[in-house]
This record gives sequence, C-alpha cells and structure tokens, in this order.
Amino acid sequence: MSRVGVVVACLVSFGLIVSAPLHGRIVTPAQALDAPTEADGWQTAAPSAAGLDGAALLRMTEAIRRGDWGHVHAVLIEHGGRLAYEAYFPGPDQKRGQDIGTVAFTAETLHDVRSVSKTVTSTLVGIALARGEIASVRQRIASLLPDRAQALAGDKARITLEQVLAMSTGLDWDESAPYSDPTNDERRMGASDDPVGFVLGRALVHEPGSTWNYSGGATQVLAAILEHVTGRDLAGYATERLFAPLGISATEWLGDLAGTPSAASGLRLRARDVAKIGSLFLHQGRWNGRQVVPPAWVATALDAHIENPDPGSPPFVLRAAYGYQWWINTFQTALGPQDVMAAVGNGGQRIFVVPALDLVVTLLGGDYNDPRRFWTPEQLLIQQIIPTVQAHSE
Repeated sequence: MSRVGVVVACLVSFGLIVSAPLHGRIVTPAQALDAPTEADGWQTAAPSAAGLDGAALLRMTEAIRRGDWGHVHAVLIEHGGRLAYEAYFPGPDQKRGQDIGTVAFTAETLHDVRSVSKTVTSTLVGIALARGEIASVRQRIASLLPDRAQALAGDKARITLEQVLAMSTGLDWDESAPYSDPTNDERRMGASDDPVGFVLGRALVHEPGSTWNYSGGATQVLAAILEHVTGRDLAGYATERLFAPLGISATEWLGDLAGTPSAASGLRLRARDVAKIGSLFLHQGRWNGRQVVPPAWVATALDAHIENPDPGSPPFVLRAAYGYQWWINTFQTALGPQDVMAAVGNGGQRIFVVPALDLVVTLLGGDYNDPRRFWTPEQLLIQQIIPTVQAHSE
C-alpha cells in the first residue's frame, strides 16, 4: 500500500475521514452523518489531493485531542482553492462570556468569533464604499455621523473613517483589563445608555492617525456609521450584503448596545462560514465566481496602515502591523518567512490568510481570557499546519 493509502486507512480507522459521499472531508465520529451540501458552496478534496501532508495532519489531530494545544474546537484548512481538512473537537465553551458547558461541536454548531466580528464589520464598510453609501475612507466621521456634531467638535472633527478602521483615532481607550473586569472600556461602553456617545466622548490624547490603540469602541463607531449611511440595522445589512452571497444562513449577532449588537465581539457563526470569510480575502473578494467584496477593498484592508502595534510580540513574529481591522504579520516558519493576515478573536478564534502558500486556516477555540494561550493559535499554524504544505494545487 502507498503512503497515501496508509494515511487514508489510518484516518478511516480513527473515524476522522469518510469516503466519497463527503468528498474527503475530515470529521470527528460524531459528525459522520453531517454530509456537506451543494448549498455550502465549497469545493473539497482529501488533504493529499490538495497538496497537504495527511500523515502530519493526523498527528496534529491526535495532539489536539490530547489537549496539547488547549481547548481547540475546530480546525479548517483551505489549500489550492479547496477545503481539504475539517475537524471538530468537544470542549467547554461560552456564549458571549457565559459558560455553556461542554459542547460536542459539529459543522452546524454556532460559535462565538469574538473580535473576528471586527473584521466582519470592517468588511461591511468596504461593501458600503463600493455601493456609494460612503464616499471615501478619508471622509471625516463628523460628516458620516451628523447627529454627533457636538461630540465631534474641535480637534476631534479631524478624525477620519480611515483612522477609525485602523484604530488610530487618538481617543483615550483602555481594553488592557480582562473583559470580565467592569473597568475594561469595552465593558463600560456596553453598559452605557449611549455606547457611541461614550466612545466619542473620550478625551483626544493623540493626534488622529499618529498612534494605534486597540479599541472595540472604534468598531462600534463603524457600526453606527453603517447604520446611518445605509438606513439598515447592522445585522440586516450584513445578512443582505455579505452573508447571503456567501450562502451563510445561520448566524447570531449578540449584544444590545442601544439597539445595535456588539460590532466588536458579538457575532456567532459556523466554522465553515468563518472560513468562507477568510477565503474571500485570499481570492480578492470572490466566492464561487461572484464578486462579494471589491478587490480594491481586499487590497487596502490587508495593507499595513500602522506599523508595530504590539511591541510585545514573540520572536517568531518578524513584523507586526495593522490594517483595517486585520492584523498584518510576517512569521518565521519552516517554509521561510511568510506574510500572514489574521482576524483575531479572544479565546483562540482566528482566520489566517497566507497568500504565498495559497492557504487559509480557520481556528475556533475555548481558551477565553487566558493570556498563556494568546499565541497558541499562531504556534499551531507555524508548527503544525504550515509544514504540511507540500505543493500548490493546480
């Protein structure tokens, strides 16, 4: 038997792969009945057919099952335009900060994506720009939020949409405390009767555009802008303009910030649907031949607008920058330095886009508020997944 045959036999024996009806999809035993449908829209392939090392992926799967990588709930890998690995793992989970016990995850399970919500909100801004609902990222937000003229008077009147997207508004903001801590500014915003007013009312402590500062408040301002310029609620606009074109029908957008969900952290999606968003940004905004997001937006969102936003990065991070609610990194890997664009959420939620390797990796997890595990998804990508890439599929 060939090495590929041995790998497939092992995967079948472990209940991790099923044959023809599921098109080589790797699953847990509990998922064996969850066959993908045409409505999902994915082209699928066995790992070896997509240029991935199946034996190495099996070893990774076993390590995740042992708990070597913390509470990983889902791993999906797209390579060469095909979904080639998909695995789910049971574990403890939360729903917007509330423990919900141990969940047996499947392809149909909704999962918190936490701050990946920011990337989705930014993407909606790109769609609104393409539709002419917003004229330019260089617009001052005072012109996009005319009902906030008083809050945006004086020096704050210089703040632009681009600076909100890149989290460089200059407004005072502190999310360094745990999100369970009521002094965390995102928590304080959520408790306010006027969340957007709370954000815009903060002192201007830096020249707009000069200094990066992580801010869920900035994302909530983006949501307010979208609702004003489109005349639609955030969730409804997302459904019509982004989710429906991707075939995403099961969503929740939690939180109630004066009638708007939490744009920064409230979204819940299936793992496959999170992976579709990553695929959009690998394929210049296209999904199954349809242009969902403008290619110009993909390019500018994934461009570095602020350098070195996190000087505490570990040694494998050769470069760290920030785009439009995307992290722009260069990681040292077994295949050399790789540019990696990342949507990052608390607890192990990640979308990694690696253009040079034609690769998208989606991770969901349950290590919420655990600083010891903050870099675990990046380490899993670098140590376990990127080394499996053997060739680009034709």
